[in-house]
Amino acid sequence: MSVVPASLPRPATRARAHLKVAPEVARRRRYTRLAMVGAALVTVASLFLMVAFQVFAAQSAFRLDQLAKVRANEELRNERLREQVASLSSPGSVIARAQQDGLVPVPVNYVQAPPAAPDKPVSDAAGKVLNQTWSTTKKHLDDGNP
Repeated sequence: MSVVPASLPRPATRARAHLKVAPEVARRRRYTRLAMVGAALVTVASLFLMVAFQVFAAQSAFRLDQLAKVRANEELRNERLREQVASLSSPGSVIARAQQDGLVPVPVNYVQAPPAAPDKPVSDAAGKVLNQTWSTTKKHLDDGNP
């Protein structure tokens, strides 16, 4: 008996058009390498940015400390200048400075105010004058005229 090899059926050519070959291993490795390099670059860039922000924050903190010291010194200077103005504008200082400039104090005559007036007029004549002039005075005061 003779054995005749049977031929396998061949697939139709239409089915072959839909099939694709799997990507090569080298190409997959290249994409993996590019992805790893990209991830490394992003990581290095983000670390660099974090360090830069920390440096700027430290510089700002030093600047704020310096400004706080300047403000405190200026507040103390302001207080000293206020004290100096208060002492130089006191009456004793003004008089001493005027005497240094050659000004001479003027004698002052004080007028003593009389003691409080009594509740009732001292004499009947004063009562009559008060009664006669009161209506006129009151009228002038109401009008706002002196």
